[in-house]
Amino acid sequence: MDKPKRTARLTHDGRLLWIIQGKKLDVYVIDKLEPEGDTTQALRLTKADKTQYTVSVGPFGVTCCCADANYRNRLCKHCLALKAVGILSRSLHGYHDEGDTDETSGD
Repeated sequence: MDKPKRTARLTHDGRLLWIIQGKKLDVYVIDKLEPEGDTTQALRLTKADKTQYTVSVGPFGVTCCCADANYRNRLCKHCLALKAVGILSRSLHGYHDEGDTDETSGD
């Protein structure tokens, strides 16, 4: 059975990221972090339950601290959603875009 399409939306103020897949909705508060070392961009995504993920862009591509990115060696839903709404570069390298976010919109 195929997974439902994933949609990413950004609120008009750019502070909330919605990731919708089928009937599941994940909402994240986006906080910009100060890049460290070779990192050019760093963001923290925080869910209502206080779960946090850090997404960083550096010379070797994008990284996220979530299990999907670390154990499957691919862009996770967090990176794909940030890419789809235009917060991360549209030309992320270093990973394949398996399971890419299909639709985007701003609210």
